[in-house]
Amino acid sequence: VRSGELLMRRGRKTESAASRRARQHFTETVLERERCEIQDLIPHECGGGCFDACHVLPKRFIKRETNTWSEEDQIAAMWDVANGLKGCRVGHNLFDGAGHCGLTVEDLPAAAVRFAADYGWRFELEREYAGDRRMAA
Repeated sequence: VRSGELLMRRGRKTESAASRRARQHFTETVLERERCEIQDLIPHECGGGCFDACHVLPKRFIKRETNTWSEEDQIAAMWDVANGLKGCRVGHNLFDGAGHCGLTVEDLPAAAVRFAADYGWRFELEREYAGDRRMAA
């Protein structure tokens, strides 16, 4: 194990101490928000109690897009709180479901749209959140 790496595994790759700190900051910051933010996007019976810090642009996309970047830049993109929403488990499952329950980019929080635009990833938001067009396909 190289200096600064943890023995803990997350997925298939050893998580660095810097990544762990950024992930924890993302999680804590998003979970400090008052309510299930997904409730504002997808009305549902909130599961309450157990909340998740959810990514608007999926982690799998960010990993793919940043795989040639420096670790510092990868971490900054992956754990940017502007790309996060607080959601109960029920809401998180709905939000991550196929078609995101018909949500469009216009439905998303402005901070998440700015996050995607800042990285040049607006195209992915358009693809992920195509609303009824995607659900009908």
